[in-house]
Parts: sequence; C-alpha cells; structure tokens
Amino acid sequence: MMIIITIAYILFLVSQIGYFKAKADSVAHKSDSINENWYKKWARSKENYCPINNIEKKQKWYYFGTKYHHWWYLGFFKPKYIERFPYSSTILVFLTDRWHWYNFWQYRFTHLAIVYSIPIDIWYKVLLLFVFPLVQGLVFELNYKK
Repeated sequence: MMIIITIAYILFLVSQIGYFKAKADSVAHKSDSINENWYKKWARSKENYCPINNIEKKQKWYYFGTKYHHWWYLGFFKPKYIERFPYSSTILVFLTDRWHWYNFWQYRFTHLAIVYSIPIDIWYKVLLLFVFPLVQGLVFELNYKK
C-alpha cells in the first residue's frame, strides 16, 4: 500500500511540473512577454524605459547613498544593469514576473519528485532540496549566453 501512495505522490509532483511548464510557456509565447520577463528584473530609466547601466545613477532606495551598486553580491557577481531590487536578477528573479514565477515552481516540483523518490533519510532530503537549486543556478549562470 505504501508503494502505491509513493507512486501516486510522485505522479502528482510530475503533473505539477507539467502544469507550471505549460503556464511558463504560455506566458513566453505572448507578444509582450519579452519585455515583461527581461525588463522587470532591472531598474529602468523614466526617460526611455530602458535598463540603467550607468553606475553613477542613484534612483532607488537600496543604494543607501553609496556609489557602489550591487554591493550585496560582495564582489562575486556584477550584473550588467542596475537591478530593480537586491537580487532581482539572480536568486529572487522569480518575484519579478510570471514566467520566472512559473519556472520557479516547475523546478521546485522537479526537485521534490527527485528527492522524494530517493530512499534516504529525511535530513538528506531536506539538504538536497537546498543543494539542487544552488547547483542548477550555478550551472545556469556559468553557461548562459545572451
């Protein structure tokens, strides 16, 4: 009986992966999705609504009166443009638009399905739920070319 419940739960998780993938693709195929998805993670100028890449501009509250933008990355990463809010182009990108939101949940359900199907102690499963997104994000950042 336990094996049936386990299989049913994994099938539910996989169905959620398909659901969120469909939602993300639906958003991506809309005509305004490129603007919505790409621009919302960056601070934009009021004049031409383009991402700000001028390091001297101080238009957001989180600059704290300093000329050092992106200080929260501690020098390990420097985004091309000024972010809309701290981490909006990396670990909090899922808060910027629907496409990233749906992909966030698609990946979380994928990780849950993988971890749940591995017969290991619960503490290792919790650890893997944190390790999988970190490894996935690191590999993405190292290989993404625009």
